[in-house]
Amino acid sequence: MKRSVLFVLAGIFAAALPPLAVSPAVAAETVVEDDGSVTIPPTLDAPVEFTSEPGDFSAQIEEGAGASDSEVSATLDNDGNALISAQGSLTVELSLPVGTHGEVYESDAGGDVLVLTTAEDELLGAFAVEPTFDEAGASIDTEITFDGERLTASVARASADRAVALRAGTVWYSRVWVTYQSGGTYVVNAIPTELGRRQSATNVHYLHVRHLKSLLGAKPTS
Repeated sequence: MKRSVLFVLAGIFAAALPPLAVSPAVAAETVVEDDGSVTIPPTLDAPVEFTSEPGDFSAQIEEGAGASDSEVSATLDNDGNALISAQGSLTVELSLPVGTHGEVYESDAGGDVLVLTTAEDELLGAFAVEPTFDEAGASIDTEITFDGERLTASVARASADRAVALRAGTVWYSRVWVTYQSGGTYVVNAIPTELGRRQSATNVHYLHVRHLKSLLGAKPTS
C-alpha cells in the first residue's frame, strides 16, 4: 500500500536581520547531522573548505575583497555553515568538482542565491547573500554574479561602505525526523538552517526533497 507523506518545513521564511558586524577570521570545524562540514582557516590566505557526501569544494577569498584585511571576515554560524563578509563587495574563487552546475536566482525569502549541483543533479552546496540595511533600517539592494569560477556579491554602489555577507555551506536542515500517525501515514518534520531558509523558490523544491531524503537515509519517504 502506498503511503502518503507530508513535509513540514519549520520557519522557511526568515525575518529581516540587522547589518552584520565584521570580525576577524577564526579556525574551526563543525559537523551537522553527519551531512557536511565547513573548515575555516586561521587566516584567509587559505580557502574555506566545504565537505559533503556528494562532493567537496572550496572558496578562496580574493585580494581586495574588502577595504582592508581587517574588514574581511569568515566565521561559522550556529548551524555550522560559513558566514563570509567584506565591505561593499566580496569575490571568492570557487574550486568545484568536474561537472558542477551553478545557478543564481532571487529567493522568495529575499536576496540572491547561488545553488551548486553535481553532474548527477544532487545538491553540492549553496551561497546566499544576507539582507543589508542602511542606518534608517531601509533595505539596500544586493546582487550575486557567477561566471562558473568566481562568485561576486555586492551592495548597491551608493552603499559601498556597508558590509556585504554570504552565508555558505552544504547543510539546509539541522534536524529531520519522522512522526508516524494512524492509518499508515507519517509526517516528515524538518527544521531548516538559516542557509536552508534562503533556498525558497519553485525551481529548487526538488533539491529540498532530495536533501531531506538523504538526511532520512533508510527511513521511508513515499
